[in-house]
Amino acid sequence: AERRLPGEVETLRRINADIKKLRPTDPRSGAAYAALNRRFHAAIRKMAKSPAIAERQTITVAMVDFLIEQTHGFRGQMQTATEEHGEIIRHIARGEAVEARQCIERHIADTRIAAARGIASTRGVARRAATQGLRANTVSARAP
Repeated sequence: AERRLPGEVETLRRINADIKKLRPTDPRSGAAYAALNRRFHAAIRKMAKSPAIAERQTITVAMVDFLIEQTHGFRGQMQTATEEHGEIIRHIARGEAVEARQCIERHIADTRIAAARGIASTRGVARRAATQGLRANTVSARAP
């Protein structure tokens, strides 16, 4: 927040406004959201002007994006993410570095939790499918 340059906050606002325009009911919105979200986080990394932060965030965002895409997809994240992005933007615009960092950390934690829930639900589906498959095989093996 303290290192922001003129125009960087506007870039964040434009990206977040583009995310808000997406409709979760549109099947293409998940991929569009993922691309815009990567742009948003890239703009944050650029604004931070810290190679260490940039490296950590690049790895974290890529990992979490991969997990979300493989489990429940991005469409369920859009509203929460835009609200969290908006809060981050407000603090950056005001130069409130501590508050911006806290919001970013909360956003990352919330996204990780969403990814973990997606993994857990996927495991449950896989377990049920495997159990049903075993039952079907057992029943068919007993059939005359």
